Amino acid sequence: MESAQQVINNLLAKITQEELAKELGVSQSYISGLSSGSRNLSKNLAIKISDRFRLDRNLLLHFHNPKKYPKHNKLNSADEILPFAFPLNKYEMNVKEQIKETVKALKKKRLFKNQNEIAEHLGYNPSYFSRAINQDEVPWDLEAQFFKKFPKSEFLSDLDYKPIPSQGFSKTNPPVSEGEVIENKSGNKYYPNPNGGFTIEAPVVPFPAYASFVEVFEDEYKVHDDFSKAYFTVDHVGRGRYIGFRVTNESMNDGTMNGTPSGAEILGRELQRHHWKDGFKPTKYGWVIVTHTGILFKDIISNISENGTLKLHSRNPSPEYSDFDFEINKIHSIFKVIKRQF
Repeated sequence: MESAQQVINNLLAKITQEELAKELGVSQSYISGLSSGSRNLSKNLAIKISDRFRLDRNLLLHFHNPKKYPKHNKLNSADEILPFAFPLNKYEMNVKEQIKETVKALKKKRLFKNQNEIAEHLGYNPSYFSRAINQDEVPWDLEAQFFKKFPKSEFLSDLDYKPIPSQGFSKTNPPVSEGEVIENKSGNKYYPNPNGGFTIEAPVVPFPAYASFVEVFEDEYKVHDDFSKAYFTVDHVGRGRYIGFRVTNESMNDGTMNGTPSGAEILGRELQRHHWKDGFKPTKYGWVIVTHTGILFKDIISNISENGTLKLHSRNPSPEYSDFDFEINKIHSIFKVIKRQF
């Protein structure tokens, strides 16, 4: 029967547990557990395997959560599962080294003048890209995006290569999609991606445009008409309301991989007002708080107090970004940040 266990064992027909663990950035014991069927496939690893070995993402996600992701494709055989994987004699390089070697090759062939051009081609802020590829563990979304754009990167010395047109966040036209475009009740459009998942279209609200956004908030069609669009890759069609925001300050930039610099575009899912009383759990990227006097991008580190306030926190440790209380009755709407693009 097709399963995560079969996926792993098909991979292990070509490479060792140690090599596969190193390639995916997990422990060898975790790979061993997946191979024996004693461990479950996580969502992040399902996505990483699908991107790394060009398997259908929905099929891998089905093995992670069968109820949420229906199965519709057959698993590739061991002979087909590694069509673009690196040669075994290159497995001693970790992901960071693979990316750096690819960058060198791209510049050597004069496809790009420098690393900054490569970063911008991928849709990333150059400074973030530089920090990310020098981390011991490269963020999986950057890794997946990099090798999606440069699928023949390890063979550049032997094959002609032309960069795939940039799909960065600044793109203003909807992506080309062969499948049916789905529109949710909030007006967000979802374009099916060839390798699984979707690209969501969301209006982008610059922080200084809070007044215009508040004014048209109740008219979802006017929101989509009045603001420019951005496109984010997501796993599935969401039922909620999704709005993009353009960050204009450094309050949530603490220099870590989950910090968000000025200039980034972020995708938020609205938390409806009747859920505010349930509290705010810690999040990976923070919250966007739309008020009647501006837009705040913060962590919410308290529940609603008896005085009707929330305590807001900035990740930037600089003194000008100290914690403060904000009155709940001055808040128009709140969005949980779920995606970022640089």
